Amino acid sequence: MTADELSEELGALLAIADSEVDNSILSNFTEARNDPNVIDSTSTSLDKIVVQLKKIGKELSIDLYMQPHITSLQRLNFLLKYAAPIVGNHKISPVCDNNTFIKMAKVGRDLRKDFGKKVPLSVTYPGMVDGKEYIIASVNLTEGTPVHNIPAEYKGFPLLVDYGAFKPSCDNRQFQPLKPGISIGDAEIDNACTLCALFSAKNQDKEYLLTVKHRVGDVDGSVIQPGKGTLNDHCAHVKFADLSIDDSGMLVDYAFCEIDKCCELISNQACGTQVVINSVQSTLDCESEDQFIYVYKVGRETGCTKGRMLPVLESVIITELFEEAKSANGLLVYGIDGKFENVYVKEQLEFKLIK
Repeated sequence: MTADELSEELGALLAIADSEVDNSILSNFTEARNDPNVIDSTSTSLDKIVVQLKKIGKELSIDLYMQPHITSLQRLNFLLKYAAPIVGNHKISPVCDNNTFIKMAKVGRDLRKDFGKKVPLSVTYPGMVDGKEYIIASVNLTEGTPVHNIPAEYKGFPLLVDYGAFKPSCDNRQFQPLKPGISIGDAEIDNACTLCALFSAKNQDKEYLLTVKHRVGDVDGSVIQPGKGTLNDHCAHVKFADLSIDDSGMLVDYAFCEIDKCCELISNQACGTQVVINSVQSTLDCESEDQFIYVYKVGRETGCTKGRMLPVLESVIITELFEEAKSANGLLVYGIDGKFENVYVKEQLEFKLIK
């Protein structure tokens, strides 16, 4: 039998069933084949085999032409054993059981503490994939990159790797009178964001709207409604704003915009609902890992969407807000139904809600 025939036979004998191999891992195997961590591990494994054979008086004899195949199979075995599987095209659904959700969210935070310095974890969260509970570990890496320095299972829950980071949200919607849930934006840029709540300043005959700094530009900039329009749609100008990460690592992203007196103004009844915003809270009364808070977001097109929030500050990786990806602390809302996007404001502000 020739060398090529022997190689082909060895490949057939050691073939791994497709069902046991993640396609993303296979497609990226050639890119990771020279990874020093993989090479060191496989070399060590081969050395152990030689030592064990010597103990029983045997020697390992491998023809030179077979060595590359053996090494490649060892590397593949290493990746299959230690690389966490990838979400891929599978749909991620929310975990419905509240107790399980709280438990999994805590496990996700522990995973970040243990492996956050080894892997660029954007966020970890509970999810259901194909009817099974998983901790989803989203990494700030190129899609398909093998992630073999976090476990495939952690504290009793299997892991799935996803790719991406937090990005500022943007949506374009049609005109609505000013009220929470409608779309506004920067007059100089084709974008849009959600109006959060309407306020009046103490001892002033002025009204303000609250939104995010990253979508309405700098102080004194013109704000239009709807988000995609012209200066004729001007409704406010930015009065106070901040977009930064403070000394404690907290993401601060807000803009108070003074509303034109000619604008049609109504109460703080959220768009498309009977919900009226009567109060705001800019600080946490307490941090609890054992109970969550229901959070609602409204929009003209999305309607009222519901989410769950644990009152615990968590570290995430954010892109596009700054010149480079940065880590920041914030409150995470896990969507229950529909698309959920939200904004949180850290600063204490001397305003009162419009009734």
